[in-house]
Amino acid sequence: MGVYDPQNLQKKINEQCLQMEPVVRPLLTVLEKNGKHFVSAEIPGMDITVRPCYYKGSGRLKGSYTRVSDSDEPLTEYEVYSYEAYRKKYQDDIRPVARGTIASLDQNALSNFIVKLYKTPETVEVKTEDEDVKNLLLFCRTPRTRKEICEYLGLTSVTYAIQSRVLPLVETGQIKMSIPEKPKSPKQLFYSE
Repeated sequence: MGVYDPQNLQKKINEQCLQMEPVVRPLLTVLEKNGKHFVSAEIPGMDITVRPCYYKGSGRLKGSYTRVSDSDEPLTEYEVYSYEAYRKKYQDDIRPVARGTIASLDQNALSNFIVKLYKTPETVEVKTEDEDVKNLLLFCRTPRTRKEICEYLGLTSVTYAIQSRVLPLVETGQIKMSIPEKPKSPKQLFYSE
């Protein structure tokens, strides 16, 4: 079949790529075989820190797509937000909602939660905060990673586990960091003496 004017096609592909945010730099290859021209455009994947890539004319929400099998599907608003949250390092699980008040919660659900929280079978021992701290200090006698501490505490958010449970103990000197000059190092270990 071939392409009639490979130079013009390359120009049109490049013009389309310039309308993307961030700008896409395609790798264009022209091949001639049996007197016919073929054009190949290879679009490298975007680094996660600059995603989503979108068509400027439609905007970030309506112009963002993802490749699914052999079709392009629009990204949902949540998917677009997830990329933005990753890039801007949002921590929604520990960020307070400024306009949120106790009155904005479903009072029946809140009451049921509080009842379930304090209604414990007699066989279950209720731990005090001091016991939790003591157990964490014992656990950290062996230097531990953030993930190990999070799993030990039964929490799903590593960030929350470190900020709410470990850093207060670091500030009081009960837990120490293996690399105190680089507190956010991925190789950081936490230990108690």
